[in-house]
Amino acid sequence: MKKNIYLLLSFVMLLATSCSTTSSVRYTVASQNADCVGVGPQKCLLVKKGNATEWEYFYSNIEGFQYEPGYEFVLKVKEEKLENVPADASSIKYVLVKQISKEQKESDNLPPAVQQKAQVLRINAQVKCCLSNRRISDGVQLLGSLK
Repeated sequence: MKKNIYLLLSFVMLLATSCSTTSSVRYTVASQNADCVGVGPQKCLLVKKGNATEWEYFYSNIEGFQYEPGYEFVLKVKEEKLENVPADASSIKYVLVKQISKEQKESDNLPPAVQQKAQVLRINAQVKCCLSNRRISDGVQLLGSLK
């Protein structure tokens, strides 16, 4: 009888651990974030989950992760399913398990809107740099040459 109870308890424990509500996934986080709209306007990370090839907007945060623009990160993230969450909240909690890599670079193949914004920011930086070393009339000529 004790043996049957032991076997039954072992089976229940095995079943309970195999139905876990957490999993670890590899995320690549792009070097730039993006404007997006969730509940309201916000900044979203751009991520590739697992072996995905396309960037996706990531509307949540990753607990324990500090984003830095200009760096592409590879992370191991634990995804925990949450119960009884509000309708406008994520049903998954994301927790940093490990930062696998952090590389200063410009991420490839970002969505077109993000690429255009980055190009405008680079042009603005070039104009500011050049204007700080030139007279205003030179800056006007410089702006005309950027078209």
